[in-house]
Amino acid sequence: MNPKVKPSSARKRRPAAARNSVKPLSEKLQALQSLIPEQETTSAEINADKLLRETADYILLLETRVSVLQGLIRFYEAAECTTEDCSCS
Repeated sequence: MNPKVKPSSARKRRPAAARNSVKPLSEKLQALQSLIPEQETTSAEINADKLLRETADYILLLETRVSVLQGLIRFYEAAECTTEDCSCS
């Protein structure tokens, strides 16, 4: 076998800087955990499945809040346009 020819199954090596910048999964989970308020997770050990479910629930809660606030904006804008001195189009 020719030493200059790499086998096709050989993995490409990432530069050292790229390898060092990758945080371990546990650090990423801790960062995510710090963003989610009022978690049910109480143990020091992070349960990834539970954390991801809580994250999904929190995202749904935030989406619902945005939807409600957008509805309130539309409601108050419409109410504002019913006054005599309305400049709405």
